[in-house]
Amino acid sequence: MWSVLRDAYEQPGVVVTVYVDGNVADATRVKAQLPRATIYRSAELANGNRVRSHAKFIVIDHELLLLTSANFSYSAENLNVEFGVLIRDSALAESVEATMTCKHGSLYELV
Repeated sequence: MWSVLRDAYEQPGVVVTVYVDGNVADATRVKAQLPRATIYRSAELANGNRVRSHAKFIVIDHELLLLTSANFSYSAENLNVEFGVLIRDSALAESVEATMTCKHGSLYELV
């Protein structure tokens, strides 16, 4: 998963936005691996708990949408059986981005 994401990320002009579950994935590490990408993690609530994000996805260049059960972690990539689907549909990708933009600050925070 990381090698494919890096390949896309390294293409000139490609915009990568990653949303991760802050309970499971190290969003700071994801940002370190993809410094030009925009990384969001599930937000911390007033009670100190983080929003659980079971729907993990990546939007690439406002056109590709990867929906996956995998957390962005070593075990997900190397030890777990995970499922994902890659969809090339700019309208769907942009719709997901618009929906998530409405959730910034409440469900997701910028890393």
